[in-house]
Amino acid sequence: MSEQLLSKILGKLESIDTRLSNVENRIGSLEDRMGNVENRIGSLEDRMGNVENRIGSLEDRMGSLEGRMGSLEDRMGSLEGRMGSLEDRIGSLEGRMGNVEEQSGETNQIVKALMHRTEELDAKFDGLLHTVVTKECIAPLATREDIARIAETQELHTQWLRKLSADTTQHELEINRLKVAK
Repeated sequence: MSEQLLSKILGKLESIDTRLSNVENRIGSLEDRMGNVENRIGSLEDRMGNVENRIGSLEDRMGSLEGRMGSLEDRMGSLEGRMGSLEDRIGSLEGRMGNVEEQSGETNQIVKALMHRTEELDAKFDGLLHTVVTKECIAPLATREDIARIAETQELHTQWLRKLSADTTQHELEINRLKVAK
């Protein structure tokens, strides 16, 4: 073989050796970069694990909140039902109050009329007391039955006045109670 050929082969081998050194340097650089990437991926995986844990915790809390919200919605529905019932009862009571007020007005008029009539009867009774005659004077005019009927009428009148007074007091108490309730 000739020297020239050997020299050419040596030149090519040196060129290949240089190129291999460059490739090895590049591979080393790529390995360093790959190590950095792997480190970053490891860090990202750790962070991702933390995020997943936090998401799991948030999902648990969200489930708890949804359960509580469902419970609150149920309670709200129950309260709305009770509120509707109360509104119905209030409407009924308002209707009854209207009837009571109407009856109270009628009762007041009746009581006023009875009071007026009582005053008239008191005046007539007072007038009768002034015109009472003695038994001796009436004896020739009235029979025993007449005197008994007059006494009975006076007793009935007295009982009626007592009852009227008691009824009036009862009506006044009822009116005052209704006014207070109103």
